[in-house]
Amino acid sequence: MSETEGAATAAPEIPSSSGFEETVLGLLGQMSEQFAALSARVDAVESKPQFIQPPLGANTAAADRSRQAMAANPDGIPKSQKIPMFPNGQTVPEMVMNQYRPKFGSGSLVQLDLAAVPFGRTDGRTRGELMDEKGVPNGYGQVLDITYLSAHQGKGWKYRVKFDPKVMPGSNGGIVHLHEQELMPA
Repeated sequence: MSETEGAATAAPEIPSSSGFEETVLGLLGQMSEQFAALSARVDAVESKPQFIQPPLGANTAAADRSRQAMAANPDGIPKSQKIPMFPNGQTVPEMVMNQYRPKFGSGSLVQLDLAAVPFGRTDGRTRGELMDEKGVPNGYGQVLDITYLSAHQGKGWKYRVKFDPKVMPGSNGGIVHLHEQELMPA
């Protein structure tokens, strides 16, 4: 073997400096600490539920006012039951109100029933199928008021409900009129 071949196989000598090694070790230590902190943050985020909670404080207060109005009975008919009407404009009498009580009151939190067929659809497709097709998320809504008792057999009360506009694209800012059978409690 010649001298040049032996020199090529031997590792070149690198001058070692304790200051350089300390700097590299210090930087590696800092990176390790930062990775540990980042890992803890990721674990904390992943352990939380992945859905958005509705603002319950304001909705609970509205639901309490609705219950109080239903309970108030100064003249035989609760105050909040004077407003609902039939589609022809007549107010709903007490006898009918007692037989067909609304399922939701003003301020109630509701969700769309994804298994229900929206009123007026003749093809039998459910709301869940329609929302999946368009990529629309489901979400919570709040009943603004009870509009009227539907004359259609089995349709029940109709409500004016405010949803997030993402849930009801093409609506008036998320406000829609829905039949009782299309909604379920949140």
